[in-house]
Amino acid sequence: DDAGTYKVTVDKTKDTSTRLKVHDKPLSIIEQLHLVDATDDSNTVNENSPFELFIRYNKPVKNLVLNRDSKRVPADKHIQIIYEDDSSSVRIRFDAAQPDDKGKYETLVKDSTITDKDGLRSQSVVIIIKPVPVLFTSDIQVSAADKDNIPEKTEVILTATINQEKGKVKWFLNNKEIKEDQNHKITIKNLQRQLTLKSSVIADTGIYSVKSDDDERTMEITIKGKI
Repeated sequence: DDAGTYKVTVDKTKDTSTRLKVHDKPLSIIEQLHLVDATDDSNTVNENSPFELFIRYNKPVKNLVLNRDSKRVPADKHIQIIYEDDSSSVRIRFDAAQPDDKGKYETLVKDSTITDKDGLRSQSVVIIIKPVPVLFTSDIQVSAADKDNIPEKTEVILTATINQEKGKVKWFLNNKEIKEDQNHKITIKNLQRQLTLKSSVIADTGIYSVKSDDDERTMEITIKGKI
């Protein structure tokens, strides 16, 4: 604001003037992008927990761009970009950490003092999202009346319940993973995870287990041939 032409009058008879140019100080980062209240160097955030990134500049900024894995992240209900301290500080607030929030974050700000056409780039911060543990809330339930005496060629349904709808589990027979095929069907229904033996055979006898990364349930069943 101090730039302009100044005139000085001496003894009301002589004037002299000079032009003053004020060069704007280059934009710089005085506090690099970081995870607020990080508990360790791994920048790990628990799933569903709120978290914030913060960066501070030497002068006001506007139109900050947030990138994750080199792709722009739009501000929305989940992610807010908040300008503070006369817009020289920027707080990026995530309302609840989701698995897709993991990645490498950086910010970009364009300014007339920055020659790079992309703007001033912050250092990157890698955020790790720790998933909510997938836990079983029930033991395996079997559709047969007597799990130790299931007739051959019977449809058998094994059902387990977990604590979250998006949780992933795998089924095993005698520690060998079961894949869907002509006699095995795996079903996801809300919190229930089901394994269906479409037509039981003697070879289906054994110890069944259903496992997540955090928990496990087992049940032994016996298929008997018809006499």
